[in-house]
Amino acid sequence: MSTHEKLVHRKLLAGNSILNLGTGALISVLNLIFVPPMLHTFGTELYGVLSVTWVVLANLSWLDFGFSRASAKYVAHELGLGKPREAAMWTWNSDGCRGRNNFVERCSDYRELHSCYAQSA
Repeated sequence: MSTHEKLVHRKLLAGNSILNLGTGALISVLNLIFVPPMLHTFGTELYGVLSVTWVVLANLSWLDFGFSRASAKYVAHELGLGKPREAAMWTWNSDGCRGRNNFVERCSDYRELHSCYAQSA
C-alpha cells in the first residue's frame, strides 16, 4: 500500500468515524426531545410495552438475512462497471424488500399498542 493510499484510507476512516459519532449524538438529542412527550402521552405502562417491543425488534435485526449488505455490494459493483441503471434496479429491489418487512413490523407494533391501550382504558 503506497503512502497516498494510506493517507486516503486514514481520511476516509476519520470521516466515517466522525459521521458515526455525529449520528449517535443526533439520536441522543432526538431522544431527549421526544421521549418526555411520548412518556406523558402514553403513560409509563404503555411506554414500557413500546420500549420492550423496540428492543425485541432491534435484536431481531438479523432477520434482514443480509439484504442490506448484499444490495450495497451489488450496487457498488454495478456503479464500478459504469451501469447506473442496474445499480438503481438493485436499490429499488432492496428498498422494496426492506419496506415490506418494515411495514409488517410497524403494523404488528400498532396492533400491539392498540390492544394494550384498549385494555388499559
